[in-house]
Amino acid sequence: SDPLSSVNPLNVAQTCASCHGNAEYMAEYGTPTNQHEAYQTSVHWRMMSEERDLSAPTCNDCHGNHGAAPPGVSWVGNVCGQCHAVMADHFAQSRHATTFAMLGVPGCATCHNNHDIQVAADTMLGLTSGAVCGRCHSPEDRGGQTASRMRSVIDSLRTDFDSVSGILLRAEQAGMEVSEAQFELSGAQSALVTARAAVHSFNLDLVNAETEEGFAITAEAYAHGQDALAELQFRRMGLAVSVTIILVLIAGLYLKLREIEGRA
Repeated sequence: SDPLSSVNPLNVAQTCASCHGNAEYMAEYGTPTNQHEAYQTSVHWRMMSEERDLSAPTCNDCHGNHGAAPPGVSWVGNVCGQCHAVMADHFAQSRHATTFAMLGVPGCATCHNNHDIQVAADTMLGLTSGAVCGRCHSPEDRGGQTASRMRSVIDSLRTDFDSVSGILLRAEQAGMEVSEAQFELSGAQSALVTARAAVHSFNLDLVNAETEEGFAITAEAYAHGQDALAELQFRRMGLAVSVTIILVLIAGLYLKLREIEGRA
């Protein structure tokens, strides 16, 4: 817990790097020595160093302490699954889990890398530029088509959510009561999160099932938002009519007073 300790969470990576980052010292083992530099570009390090979240993983969280060892191919998913349990469960039940093991490649690290793990984004899914699925799949094979469809349905739900959020925000800023609709819309955000986790199952039906509820919620919230904007428009028109009537009455009174003064 001492911030100056060499094994304080913020200092563990540098402590390990004193040996593992020394190319001359590690030459006889034939292992890379850039782990520390890679780790410092990762989301895990940013969470720890910038957001001061000391529960974020550092070297010993994945490799152990005194008996430190690299996670084997079959264990990488279990290591990641200590924190990312839902994704790990989906992946373990997927076809990719057995295929990756058969090919001798690590599960999670194949798509997310290991030390330089970045924030997972929707752009990683599918076959577009920057997507990891395209490393193995093409538009002609079933896996590529499934990845593209999963990306499409998630993009659609995210677009609907953003659009409806904007409508409700406009209504709220205009003074309309839409707090209940905004609360209900949070369910669509939850559906989007669970759908993104379900992607690791590589099962389009499961992803569709997770997003279906989200689409239903956004549709209902959209209707509430449109009703609120329609009521706002009605109020504005009523206000304009009322102001016009008042101005006409004032003008009439003014002319009547002028007429009375003229007679006097």
